[in-house]
Amino acid sequence: MAKRAPAHSLYAAGSNSHGQLAPLHRDDLARWTRISLPPHLEHSAVKGLACGANHSLVVAADRQGRAHLLAAGSDARGQLSARPDPRLRLAFEPVDLEQLCSDLQLPLPVAGYEAERVAASWETSFVVLRPRDPASGASDVLLSFGANDWGERGTSSAARDRPSIVVLEEACLEAGGSPTMLQIVDLVAGPRHAFALVEDRPSSLPPGQTATPSPPRRRLLGWGASRHGQLGLAPSSSTAPRTTPIPHEVLLPAPHHASSVVGLSVGRDHSAVLLRRAEGDVEQVLLLGSNKHGQLGAPLADPRAVSSTTTRHHLVDGADLAPTSAPLVPHLVNAVHCTWSSTFLALSSPSCAPPLLAFGLNGHGQLGAPSSALSPRDELGVAPALPPSRTVHALAAGSEHVLALLDGGDEEPQVWGWGWNEHGNLGLAAGEGDVQTEREGEEERGLVVPADVRSPRRVWPPDEDDAGASDEQRRVRGRPVRVWAGMASSWILFEEEGAAA
Repeated sequence: MAKRAPAHSLYAAGSNSHGQLAPLHRDDLARWTRISLPPHLEHSAVKGLACGANHSLVVAADRQGRAHLLAAGSDARGQLSARPDPRLRLAFEPVDLEQLCSDLQLPLPVAGYEAERVAASWETSFVVLRPRDPASGASDVLLSFGANDWGERGTSSAARDRPSIVVLEEACLEAGGSPTMLQIVDLVAGPRHAFALVEDRPSSLPPGQTATPSPPRRRLLGWGASRHGQLGLAPSSSTAPRTTPIPHEVLLPAPHHASSVVGLSVGRDHSAVLLRRAEGDVEQVLLLGSNKHGQLGAPLADPRAVSSTTTRHHLVDGADLAPTSAPLVPHLVNAVHCTWSSTFLALSSPSCAPPLLAFGLNGHGQLGAPSSALSPRDELGVAPALPPSRTVHALAAGSEHVLALLDGGDEEPQVWGWGWNEHGNLGLAAGEGDVQTEREGEEERGLVVPADVRSPRRVWPPDEDDAGASDEQRRVRGRPVRVWAGMASSWILFEEEGAAA
């Protein structure tokens, strides 16, 4: 008998003014609240989740493993459907792919695709459609719909309020080569710009042909807001344009190329690319864009590093991050994450070294450091104080807050969080944070605003003596397996104990 898939449950907290957390109402969720999916997908695993300013997208797999695209929140800019709809979706509803693609010329019938991954800008949505049959030889299709204020739709001819296809093949042709079957390996989006890592996979050989196909070739493509150089290096003689409305290849410093890319993240005006050096396993991080808040790292305090070019960038080598207590053992950077104006490096370090390094804006405590400013000795950033007995299994960076899923060996996993909590986006209600946030008019109305959290603290599971924890929270019998963070919102996916979908 085939083993049944484990059952899952999805919990959310944070900003919900447009119903984007799908709890059937529009009140903010300052406590972790279970979010229902459509009946045929209840207890399903969530493969992907993305949050814009006032909308959310989910890809969930049914019992047969088929992917379904769901949406909640505002559709005022057409970010949830084929046409803008003033109705708020207060629960997750299926997105009709036939309707979404009705005006588009797809290589295959719509039924030949399924949603593979999602991403979201401020009021824009992205959906990767992948052919159900790998033998079809067809490429992935990237759809964009919603706002196009910064060229974030990825096409200069995007019809207002109508879905369009982001054409990736042309950027690959300009970079050299003749793409045959493109697959989107990774897709990330910030409020104003996006990156796609694509792989050109040769089509299947004709029957009887035995020649070895050429290896896949990768390209890193970017589009959207670009004035700060967040889309990559530019010739020193040129000025970065305000927007780049169609995808172009992101140039990487030699000897790197797109096959070196192993991780991506983008903030509001900056980007982070994790690279693996060709000559070894030592990772490097390419930081691009605005350094207004030090989000490219303190070493750029030397003005000579950027004065000769119009594009700001910084290449961080893992070997430079060696802790002073173990100078001969360098860090390995496992992942990169960006809030709007801060950067986080997840490190594989000696036991005496921290698992995270953070630099950038700290106005809401998003660096996990009590002080709002770094001291001169913090040249490489600060290390959020996490329990030394636990390891960071996954990190999720939202607009100005962070969630960390921590493993504890034989102990149950925990979720820790820090940063902006004005809307309860860390699952902590009023009176539970560290620093009270002032919001105009709230005091006069007798409302208490949830406070920011400047030092990492456990946000799941709730303390046994937590009088504010709901009965629903106390009934959760499962372990957290994934976390997401968006625009003032947070999500935890639980694998339920003793249940199967």
